[in-house]
Amino acid sequence: MNWTQACKQAWNEARQHSVYTSLYIAGVALAIALTMIFGVIYFVKMAPIYPEYNRANTYSIEYITFRDTTNYSSMSGRLGYNAVKEWFYTLKNVEHVTAMTSLGGMTIYSDNNKEGVRMSSKGVDPDFFKVFNLEFVEGKPFTEEEQNLPVAVITDRVARQLFGTDEGVTGRTFKISIQEFVVKGVVKEASRLTPASYSQVYY
Repeated sequence: MNWTQACKQAWNEARQHSVYTSLYIAGVALAIALTMIFGVIYFVKMAPIYPEYNRANTYSIEYITFRDTTNYSSMSGRLGYNAVKEWFYTLKNVEHVTAMTSLGGMTIYSDNNKEGVRMSSKGVDPDFFKVFNLEFVEGKPFTEEEQNLPVAVITDRVARQLFGTDEGVTGRTFKISIQEFVVKGVVKEASRLTPASYSQVYY
């Protein structure tokens, strides 16, 4: 039996048992789809993708627990910035240490957009941009000397919404509430599927 005859016979049998054939094809398609979905989830969550290229060598601490061994009590909470500076900034066996806090959505305003746009924001230190390799479209990260000043790095999408362009916006200002911030740089926006680094405004 040649291939042509085999295909014709298979087609005839499939037509004769259409319900079984449909269920079989649907089952195979579902298995393939689930495999691809899990593969994509694994890739996004684990693989080195923009801007989290150093995932394999990155460690994070969100909460810390204090235990009293005398009365077996414990207390948990987030790390404060002073604790980060005292315990982690002084480590000698790491390349970079960064501290950040996710501040959620905030409405920001500019002279070009007085109605304001709601954007996600993060408070970060200068080493944040060394741990996470955000691609700068223009400008540069703020420095250690500037980290206590009202300066910010924004994404290209935010720049377009605030100023109508993502070029030539370094040095321009925007407001969060009544506080005015100076744009130090513009970065290519990352995906929301990279929550460790994702934000639209970094300051």
